[in-house]
Amino acid sequence: MAENAAVIKSAGRVLEIFEYFGEKRAPLSVREIAEHLEYPLSSTAALMKSLDVLGYVSYERHLRAYLPTVRLSRLGEWVYEAIAHKQGLVELLARLAEKTGETAILSAENDIYAQIVHMVPGDYHIQLQVPPGTRRLLCQSVIGWAMITGFNDAKVAGLVARTRDLLGRAGASLSMQQVMAHVEVARARGFAFGRSLTTKETGTVALAIPQPEGQAGLAVSVSGLWKRMEKSREAIAQELRHEVDGFLRMANEEKSARARARG
Repeated sequence: MAENAAVIKSAGRVLEIFEYFGEKRAPLSVREIAEHLEYPLSSTAALMKSLDVLGYVSYERHLRAYLPTVRLSRLGEWVYEAIAHKQGLVELLARLAEKTGETAILSAENDIYAQIVHMVPGDYHIQLQVPPGTRRLLCQSVIGWAMITGFNDAKVAGLVARTRDLLGRAGASLSMQQVMAHVEVARARGFAFGRSLTTKETGTVALAIPQPEGQAGLAVSVSGLWKRMEKSREAIAQELRHEVDGFLRMANEEKSARARARG
């Protein structure tokens, strides 16, 4: 690893370790970290112990490896919200809530989860209330199935494996075939639809927002009481497509304008 003279060595190493966790998305031993990043084994061990004490990683004795903690994952949650405001996605949600009368939600891919970034309630008397930061497993949620429609098979297989590891015995029945059955239905329809697995009386229509390679997946969705959603799912899906198409068109126009300005 080439050292940058402008970066304090210990600070640079901490960030590189976090980035390596993000790349591997798996528990890592001190030896794995040291060998991959070409750090001395003793200083790597001391650094990981310090991060453990500070609460950013935890040592899993049965694995003899470290895992990032929720504290670390929450450090950047506000960034999604800032991006949503900057890109006009909050206004998009407001239009969806007004047109459908239901709760409109923006979610972002966060490891094996779909994490709610922003929510705008509609005007029905009974509304779904889901606070920002709430997470749903990508493999086991309507919003997740919508996001997965844009993933390749290798990425889905990795999601399934890591979700099974997380759930342990409760995830024994989860399979690639099971997840892809939902995803293929969503691809054929052009949107994902189904009951909430956590709140059975509610339903969700969800659509992925295509993202450049390497960026976290995004999805917009509309949720409400199952009886209402079942009757109006096609109309809601049409509104979702209209808003997402308009958002992508505007983003492409802005990108072209910036390119012309530079040229």
